[in-house]
Amino acid sequence: MTTAKELRELNLEDLNRRSVELRETLFQDAMKLKTGTLDSPAERAKHRKELARVLTVLTQKHAVPGATPAVAKPAPKAEAKAAAPKAKPAEKVAKAPKTEKPEKAAPAAKKKAAGKSAEKA
Repeated sequence: MTTAKELRELNLEDLNRRSVELRETLFQDAMKLKTGTLDSPAERAKHRKELARVLTVLTQKHAVPGATPAVAKPAPKAEAKAAAPKAKPAEKVAKAPKTEKPEKAAPAAKKKAAGKSAEKA
C-alpha cells in the first residue's frame, strides 16, 4: 500500500499508470467475487482505497501544477451571507376559473344492469 505522501512524489504519468493498474485489479477482484474465487474481500477494499488516494493526488496535481496542495478554509458565515444576493419573492399567478362538470348518467344504467343480473341468478 502506498501512502499519499509517496504518491505526491510521483509524476502524472506514473499516477495515471497506477490508476489504470488499480482499475484493472478492481475489475479482476469483482469477477473473482462473482465467481466465488476471491481470496480476501479485504484486499478489494484496500485496492479501492488506494485508487481513491491516487485519484485524489491526480486531481490535486491537475488543479495547481507544481504547487503543494493546501487545505482550503471555509469562508466565515457573515461573509458568505453578504456575498449571496437575496432571492426575490415569487409573483402569484391567477388561477383559471373552475369549469362545471356535466352530470353523469352512467350510474343509473349500472343500477338497471345490476338489477337484471340479480333477477337472473
